[in-house]
Amino acid sequence: MTIRTCRWLTGMTRLVCLLAVSLGSGAGAQAQELAYYWTGDTSIHSFNPAGVTTLTHTATGVYSVNFAGNQFVAGNGGDGNIQNTAYGGSEYCKVEEWSSAYVVTVLCFNTAGVPADSLFTITLLQIANKQNIAYAWVDDKTSSTSTPLAAAALNPGGGVTVTHSSPGNYAVTFAGLNGNGGTVQVTAFGADNVSCNIINWGLDTAYFTANVGCTDPLGVKADSQFDIAVIPAGVVMAGAAFAYAKEDSTSSYTAEAGFSYAPGYLPTLTHTSQGNFTVTFPGLNPSSRNGGNVLATSKSSPGRCSANSWVSQGSTSIVANVLCFDTSGNPADAEFTILSLAPQSLTTNASTVNFSYQAGTNASTVNFSYQAGGAQPAGQSVALSALPADVTLTVDPPSVRWVTATLSAASMPANLNISVNPAGRPSGLSSVTLTVHGSGGVADVSVKVNLNITLNLPPTPVSATPAAGSATQQSFAFAFSDPNGYADFQVVDVVINNVLDGRHACYAAFTPSGAGSGSLYLVDDGGDAGGPYPGMLLPGSGTVSNSQCSISGSGSGVSSSGNTPTLTLAITFTGSFSGNKVFYMSAEDKAMNNSGWQALGTWNVPGSTPAGPSVSGMSPGRNTSSTQSYTFTFSDTNGFQDITIANVLINTAIDGRHACYLAFAPATGTAGTLYLVDDAGDAAGPYQSLTLPGSGSVSNSQCTITAVGGSVLGSGNTLTLILSITLNHSFTGNQIFFAAAGNNTVNSGWQSVGSVGVP
Repeated sequence: MTIRTCRWLTGMTRLVCLLAVSLGSGAGAQAQELAYYWTGDTSIHSFNPAGVTTLTHTATGVYSVNFAGNQFVAGNGGDGNIQNTAYGGSEYCKVEEWSSAYVVTVLCFNTAGVPADSLFTITLLQIANKQNIAYAWVDDKTSSTSTPLAAAALNPGGGVTVTHSSPGNYAVTFAGLNGNGGTVQVTAFGADNVSCNIINWGLDTAYFTANVGCTDPLGVKADSQFDIAVIPAGVVMAGAAFAYAKEDSTSSYTAEAGFSYAPGYLPTLTHTSQGNFTVTFPGLNPSSRNGGNVLATSKSSPGRCSANSWVSQGSTSIVANVLCFDTSGNPADAEFTILSLAPQSLTTNASTVNFSYQAGTNASTVNFSYQAGGAQPAGQSVALSALPADVTLTVDPPSVRWVTATLSAASMPANLNISVNPAGRPSGLSSVTLTVHGSGGVADVSVKVNLNITLNLPPTPVSATPAAGSATQQSFAFAFSDPNGYADFQVVDVVINNVLDGRHACYAAFTPSGAGSGSLYLVDDGGDAGGPYPGMLLPGSGTVSNSQCSISGSGSGVSSSGNTPTLTLAITFTGSFSGNKVFYMSAEDKAMNNSGWQALGTWNVPGSTPAGPSVSGMSPGRNTSSTQSYTFTFSDTNGFQDITIANVLINTAIDGRHACYLAFAPATGTAGTLYLVDDAGDAAGPYQSLTLPGSGSVSNSQCTITAVGGSVLGSGNTLTLILSITLNHSFTGNQIFFAAAGNNTVNSGWQSVGSVGVP
């Protein structure tokens, strides 16, 4: 990824405090969990396990911090995410750029939007954080919808999308992300003086959506790039705590559960004066990593909030002070989110006692699998051991919506018992990391829990071979597919008729008993699927018949491989069943999931030639491309000049509504006018038209027909019409070509002459 460049150039007068978090490692990257830097007191507020951090003040309000030893890692989210908060005054700061070596440029401004020196904090989250944390760099600030750059976006639940509804207003959706609550931090990005804040956030059905607002220095909504980071409810970063200051004027209260967290118990908030707040995080030890650090983001106002201080309260709590201001720089009450970081020890030294895993599961990951509609996965246990045996244990988080974790005992030895609830989870992989904390200097143990949910998809009809043609006797191969394998099929059906109707049809049902065997049934003329009906075993001999067709055991059979069984039927059609027919196919699995009927081919059963206009056929008779040149052939025993209208209807049934419905009126043997009926299917119009041969095109919501490539030719009793047709992707699925021809007195009626699978 290239450096994101542009900057203000002016001079330096103030100190800078920076924090960078990088949880994990990757190819070519230094492995670390936390780094931060504060020039005001390097003895307790500076840490970078990857190297030495240096600061350069290049101009007024412009700072460059080099977190030496850190660099981008490969994969989605590998560029990381940076969050920034001004410190100690009414100024505000943002990130202008960062490079692959994490050289970060920060810009700071006064309330008028003029570059100004300021203290601030910065946080860097990276791809290998091993937590269910999500982030994104929203680089497209103008498009109505966009997808953030993959290298700077991370979402364990799925994809990230951005909706830009109006100037300065954005909705960032993290598909499948866990948690209805948690905390959100937002930092404006770029060389301008626009700032951004969080408006609201939470779980919107299956999708975690955070709404962000950006404003200019006067508080007017303005478009901006920004960075956003989400720590959902139930996800615990060791040594981290967060709170949502929801009551901006209440003197003292306990933070709302779900939107707040601290290792000891819920944080408390105190409103000390106008725009001045203190937040107490019980259970955080600021001495555990050189004093820790704090970030804050204002909510639902054009004003801004900054960190003012964070101090220890004994050895078990951190008290942070937050200041909020209006756009003029006056102290103002405001809601805000705050994240306090006092991370625990990063590495295990020789004196540290380590937990070890024992039999039962993989040493660091517990995997669950679930198929929608199936039995809930059984719980699993991880056995833990350590010396000394009297270590006191806690587990975070004990519940994460879909994961529940309990310890069999509060001290060693103990089992970590894990269960999952897939209800309401999206398909695919969900992950969360559980952390077991031990007392007395015992290092934490992290156990990653994976839940892979697969949909119990129904079987599908695949193809009929041949998919078009004309004959009284033919061997057909009907193929089906089931994602759970051929053994999952309960029944497959084939209906051959001019419409989807089991009455007076060639209606066959096959129930497999093995990869190459089963029972074939032919439904009676009444179309009663409940029987009675004749049947026979395949492979076998004999014949089953009704008034439309007979199927011979000799030449029929079934073969299965992997997910696909293929049913071969040797069919002879009766003379009374002449005309153009459609192959309708369906399948059902053992869980009663049904594919529904799909039209996958057409067939002409030869009969006597009708007097007057008729439909001869089309080519190709089966196609799976959205754009194709089709040839339609019509006949008239009185000569092609007798045909006054030729119709083509493309739809799942004979219905002109929401169809590709065409009418061609020949003028001569080489020219005519083509009409496309509108979406409403009103054959009386209005409709679009074009001349063949000619130029231009006609369109509706289902299809487009271009004049180029189209032609008409009348010769003897035959009228041939060639059309270049593009079927829209919204018209997806298996569609049937119906055709008809008429003169001034009679019409052939609709005939099924072909089919198409629209991708």
